[in-house]
Amino acid sequence: MKEQNVYIAKSNESGSEETYKISPTHPIVKWFEQEDKDILLKTQIENHIMFKGLWKVEKDLIESLQSEILVPIKYRDELIGIMSVAQRADDNPYSTEDTNFLKTIVNNAAAIIENAKTIEFIKQQSITDELTKFYNHRYFRDTVGTWIRESAYNS
Repeated sequence: MKEQNVYIAKSNESGSEETYKISPTHPIVKWFEQEDKDILLKTQIENHIMFKGLWKVEKDLIESLQSEILVPIKYRDELIGIMSVAQRADDNPYSTEDTNFLKTIVNNAAAIIENAKTIEFIKQQSITDELTKFYNHRYFRDTVGTWIRESAYNS
């Protein structure tokens, strides 16, 4: 895994979203880097020896997520994010079918995220000089054209 932060995304019934950043050395990240770990339950965080030494700020983050399940978002065995799933509204535990469905959704999301990153990278390459990393003539021409069109309508 590259030395960068991993993001945990959380949303609620109202549709608002929150994103949390955790370091690559965080125990949750380390848990998911183990090849056979494809899900993390709240009870495992509370009881597993790996999580007993968490700092207060880390425990507060986990508590603020109000997660019942954490599912890794992996692309080509690289952890690119973590999805947080809250407790069910009916207070029943998640079934194996539920968790398998979550894994399927997350696998699809991983491919979509990587495709978006690739498109953004290609876009950036198309408007910058490879050697200097400055914007190229095409970007300059397009930007100036946009400024001229906008100023013509604003006059």
